[in-house]
Amino acid sequence: MTLALRPMTESEYAAYLDFTVPEYAREHMEAGNWHPAEALEKARQSYIQLLPQGIATPDQYLWIVVDETGSRVGIAWLGLFRKATHIEAWVYDLFIDPEQRRKGYGEQTMRLLEDQARQLGAVKIGLHVFSSNLTAHKLYERVGYHDVDVVMAKDLADKSVS
Repeated sequence: MTLALRPMTESEYAAYLDFTVPEYAREHMEAGNWHPAEALEKARQSYIQLLPQGIATPDQYLWIVVDETGSRVGIAWLGLFRKATHIEAWVYDLFIDPEQRRKGYGEQTMRLLEDQARQLGAVKIGLHVFSSNLTAHKLYERVGYHDVDVVMAKDLADKSVS
């Protein structure tokens, strides 16, 4: 099945924030980056900072991923960074709806995002993936992404590991 990217509407954006902000907070808590008491507010502030004008924020592209019938299969968010000599793209989010997974839609969506980035003038594309998200990490490797920076940590309260 062929996929396409359709711009997100205001109501879809509001629903997206209702889902993604708590999810982003949860991922940061699981990674040990944020304390539960502060995680939700930090996640809200991250989205406010990145998308101060919502879906109208310049150089930020939020899409609904649709199949050939126009039915939603997920969401995607691509941002551009204008450097002195070139443009780079960043995949902020790729979410395939749970009932649509295991159909190759993640790979297809990544290819669509790469095509969009090229059309917008980007010469490089990057993304972040939490180390606990093995499925996403494997997807990104499968479509040609590689680690460029790895942050490692050790919990000092765990005395069982030397």
